[in-house]
Amino acid sequence: MLTEPQKFANKARFIEILAKLGFDITNIVRDLESALYFDKPLTLNSGRSYSGGLCEDAILHFDELVRFANIYCPGRYSEPELAIVSLFRNVYRAWLFIPCVKNVKNDLTGTWETVAGFKVDDSPNRITFGDNSFSSMIIASNYVNLSSELKMAIQYGDPRSNFTDMSEILRRYPLVALTRLADAAVSYLVTTNKYIEETPQN
Repeated sequence: MLTEPQKFANKARFIEILAKLGFDITNIVRDLESALYFDKPLTLNSGRSYSGGLCEDAILHFDELVRFANIYCPGRYSEPELAIVSLFRNVYRAWLFIPCVKNVKNDLTGTWETVAGFKVDDSPNRITFGDNSFSSMIIASNYVNLSSELKMAIQYGDPRSNFTDMSEILRRYPLVALTRLADAAVSYLVTTNKYIEETPQN
């Protein structure tokens, strides 16, 4: 869970990274705020499934992507290019998930309680262009000019995505591999290290 001050700080960092694109980001921020991007979760029942998790994941991914790019491809990609990938690769989820209320059983009292949560928007009016990665790439292209490699990184940078010629894509577009590395680090190493730091040792 994130506190409101933490969510506010993450939003400020997101906008700071977004500003690296070097043009007026007013319309992007307006549309993201309209979609409640900064309050949405990354997932519904796994990683960062809490309010603000989507934004938190994006800024953590950017930090890791910059680190991996500097290690394996120094000087090849600019920070604005890396920012586009990290900030937009899951942006569609802002439109995919909507707030709701859920009935949850309290394990301590045995009673059912109404709590705020999120669910998939299954209404016919939901914006969609296909799956999350492709839809995110289409949304990103409305705001920035995407090179072929940026499109590939957004569309195939999720380690869970697959494609018949995935090995060829990884060879031709190093940014796809870097994006996958950063995703894995944020999903498992960053989270795990935080947990280890916060867990008292015997």
